[in-house]
Amino acid sequence: MKKGIFVKGFAVVLTASMLTGCGALSAEEYKEAVEDAMEDYQDAMSDLTTMLYEDEDDIDKGDAKEAVEEAKAALKSIKSLSAPKEIKDEHKEFCEGLDIMIKMTDLSYDAVLAYIDEDEDKMEDLQDEVMELQEDAEEYTEVLSEIGEKIDELIEEEEDD
Repeated sequence: MKKGIFVKGFAVVLTASMLTGCGALSAEEYKEAVEDAMEDYQDAMSDLTTMLYEDEDDIDKGDAKEAVEEAKAALKSIKSLSAPKEIKDEHKEFCEGLDIMIKMTDLSYDAVLAYIDEDEDKMEDLQDEVMELQEDAEEYTEVLSEIGEKIDELIEEEEDD
């Protein structure tokens, strides 16, 4: 399992770096790269969440750290994309939202460690931090919606050309 996660994450980062080296992506390429990276992020976070259903004595901290690093790598790969010029500003705002998600991902790892250590005080503190970050992230949901709409419009325009 460890090798598969690493290979998958490496592929996302490699693909993103190859795509960004050639200038701005087309709308379709951008959408696919974001979707792939978000799927990888969700898979890694799902792996981390699954660990919380295990007995705390059976959780491997290394596996938890690996899942978190995979999730963060997926988000960072989105940040490195060269968005189509028509959505450069939205992409920049989207990246600010991704920074919040990266912080939340780190907090998720801290929560796993607190769970392993059965540190309820730490878990409560982390929950408060997550709530604050979620409030900060709410303003970026509109940006994500705008990007989705503009990308779909750009894809239609590209198909018409």
